[in-house]
Amino acid sequence: MRYIISESQHKIILNEISGEAMRKVAKAWFKMQISQGKDPHITDDLIAFVGITPWGYRFVELLETLRHFLKDSLLQVVKNKVERTYDTNDYPEISGGYDFKFNVIIKEFEADRLIINADIIPGGKVTLIMTNGETMDLIQAVWDNFIGDEIYIEVVDIINDILEKEKIVYYTGYLISLNKINF
Repeated sequence: MRYIISESQHKIILNEISGEAMRKVAKAWFKMQISQGKDPHITDDLIAFVGITPWGYRFVELLETLRHFLKDSLLQVVKNKVERTYDTNDYPEISGGYDFKFNVIIKEFEADRLIINADIIPGGKVTLIMTNGETMDLIQAVWDNFIGDEIYIEVVDIINDILEKEKIVYYTGYLISLNKINF
């Protein structure tokens, strides 16, 4: 006999999944990704399959499961995904009038969080769309008395948006906190 489960019933069933069942499903998911030649990571499909809300309290448990699964390779995965040079030209939908490169350095590990610093590589530019369309050296713009604070805030937003787009959290199991930007 076949049973038909409606979408609303499916959601109820998934919401009742235990923490242990979620961990088993996630580990099987990660093993499947490895067998397909992929790096183990959390996907939106996995989140939906185990019936949790992204960034909800159960999501933190899923992040912990990934970190535990990666065990011995975790440090190397984190370094490979995080510590590298990023170029805003690779993210035109995020960078707007900004053109700069930055390196990310891990400052420290906390229980579920990476504290990072970003080093801006000299030579970056910003086009001042809000004024006359002038292009200005990024470091000079940050230190400008009139626009510096706004430029700094936008640089922070761009860096955070790029790191989010890279889905570092989904590959490392660590939340990211930008500690400091060095110009």
